[in-house]
Amino acid sequence: MLIASEIENLLPEKIKLNRLGYLPGEPKSQILEIITSEKWKIIIDLNKNLKEQIGLVDLALDNIPEYDRKNLSYIGVDAQGIIYYK
Repeated sequence: MLIASEIENLLPEKIKLNRLGYLPGEPKSQILEIITSEKWKIIIDLNKNLKEQIGLVDLALDNIPEYDRKNLSYIGVDAQGIIYYK
């Protein structure tokens, strides 16, 4: 899967991936969910710039304390470039 290797190259060291952690969306969906080794997901829109999305997620993670990251369920970037997480 080309997109998987591209994502792995873009993700910073602090985000550890579970190698089997890619969940494609519905058959016509352009959403990809990446499961980290910490068991939370990064939600990627395959129609948007991958590098920009990963960069915004990385920036957001810099501002989320490590103890809060352990409680994350997911993190993503919406169409306007706004980070969302739970």
